[in-house]
Amino acid sequence: MRTGTAQKRKKRSLYVKRRNKKVKSVLLVGISLVLLAGFFGIKTLIAPAVSAFSSKSVNAFDKDIYSLLLVEKDQKDAIKALNLVIAQRNDTKLYSLTISPLTKIDLPGRLGEEEIGKTLEIGQSLNYGNTKTALLLESVTKLVSIKIDRYLISYGDSFNAVQKSLFDKDLGFLLPWQYKKLSQDIETDLLAREIYQLALFTRGLKSNNIEIVNMADFADLNLKISDITLSGEVAKESLGVVILNGTGVSNIAKGVSDAFQNMGMRVALVANAENNYQNSYLITDDATTATAKYLLDYFPELKIMDKRQASSTGEDTVERGDLTIILGFDIQERL
Repeated sequence: MRTGTAQKRKKRSLYVKRRNKKVKSVLLVGISLVLLAGFFGIKTLIAPAVSAFSSKSVNAFDKDIYSLLLVEKDQKDAIKALNLVIAQRNDTKLYSLTISPLTKIDLPGRLGEEEIGKTLEIGQSLNYGNTKTALLLESVTKLVSIKIDRYLISYGDSFNAVQKSLFDKDLGFLLPWQYKKLSQDIETDLLAREIYQLALFTRGLKSNNIEIVNMADFADLNLKISDITLSGEVAKESLGVVILNGTGVSNIAKGVSDAFQNMGMRVALVANAENNYQNSYLITDDATTATAKYLLDYFPELKIMDKRQASSTGEDTVERGDLTIILGFDIQERL
């Protein structure tokens, strides 16, 4: 009798285990389908858009260090919050730099000093750079001296949802029923695959690999940016860069020097060029280095010239660095 009961219990236990395995399999398939639906749904929601600084539609998040500017605005385009997110793939770290909208900056384009929180309104009213976001992106780039790869502008609950997805690992924004609300509440040049990559990257981070800092806490923000980029590919190359001012306008090379040093480049020389240049140039014999690629990404206007060609310009100082940047009138306005 007891043997029969034990056999029944054993059969019952085996049945429960098999059933649980089936349930788990169904659940895993279901979750996978939801995430896949989310990914492909986002692809239809957010078409690949171009950067405000470039006509390229490459995946910015294939780089070892990339940045995303998160902006919360109100209905009148006044900026309520600014967060610069920097992802460091080599060290598997995420940094969030809080920037007060009240921070004053000498705006690009000789527009005078103004609060950075007003750049969306001003940019739109002046049609600056022919895009709504150009003045904002150029102003933040000038302020923090690092390339802004992508931006995401939203308001209200959508801004909070994006923040939670990055720092609280809440992937709710990938769910299909969030699409309609997202499309109404955000403006972005993020590609669909970049959203998915960023979500997976932040999902795998440990809490001690996420650092939230406030710009106001640093007497010299450049030191913090340099620390973040220390293990990047550009810093590892440690190539020497010569920066020549080819505009005749004083002091425009200072911010450029800061930006290049922030990425780990060695600035070998900052000087005036022998001539004035309408176009800006990158002088190098190897445009495939990480440093050259970053410079071309930072200034898409740069025309490439090898050192042999540069010898005919009379710029002898190009020999003092591995690469040389000549700043011309074509990029002067946003420096």
